[in-house]
This record gives sequence, C-alpha cells and structure tokens, in this order.
Amino acid sequence: DVDAPGSRTGAPPSPSLAAIRQSREACLAVWSEFYLLKRKPLPADTRQELRQPTFNNWPHSDARLLHYMRHFLTGEDDLQLARRCNIPEEALDTWLCAVYASYNTVPFHNFKHAFMVTQMMYASICSGELGNLFSYLDLFT
Repeated sequence: DVDAPGSRTGAPPSPSLAAIRQSREACLAVWSEFYLLKRKPLPADTRQELRQPTFNNWPHSDARLLHYMRHFLTGEDDLQLARRCNIPEEALDTWLCAVYASYNTVPFHNFKHAFMVTQMMYASICSGELGNLFSYLDLFT
C-alpha cells in the first residue's frame, strides 16, 4: 500500500502443499540415478571445482548434486566426516535421499538452493582449512 508502507492487505498467496511436493515417482527416479552414480569416483577436476566458491551447479542433475553432497562427507581425499563421525555409508545415503524428498518444487528454497549452501560451506571449510580449527563433529553439523 503506497499510503501505508509496510501494511498488509492480506496473507500472501500460498499454494497447497500437495501442489508443490515432489512426487514419489520423481524422487525414485533421482534416487535410482544417485545410487548408480555413488559407486563412481569423482574425477579430480570435478573434486577441485567443488572446492571453489565459483562452482556452477546449474548444469548438473539433482542426482549428480546428491552424489557431490555425498562426496563432501565421504571423499577419500577430504575430511571424511561420515567415517570420522561413525555414520555408516548406507545410513548416509538413506539420509541424503530423505533430505532430497523433503524439499518442495518451489522457485528458491528448493534442493538446488540447499546444495548451493552446502557446497559453499564445503568450499569455505576447504579453502579456509577449517579442519585444523574445528572438530569433525563441529564441521559435520
């Protein structure tokens, strides 16, 4: 309202939850691709790109982004937070898929946004050598 800035004329439109939830079929397709990808090691150039704040996530599928998130926690040349925090890889994979399924198909606060935040934290931890300053449990949380 021009005459009363900040006043609200009503609640913002809110779609029904059913309209924005990912379907089980869509999740299953992503999970299936992720489970195939997770067995493949990441190329060295990809591992290096993931450590940069300039990493571009947009050309990658959601399954590939899940694979990258798994690498953040299990990467052999990195922090290995899952192993150091005694998290079995099967439990980690189940958790990653559950997190994925919990995100809605909305323009901003979606899975890609969650990946971007996670990747930026990973890049910050790596570039700032924060593994030398914080416990592995602190880094995991």
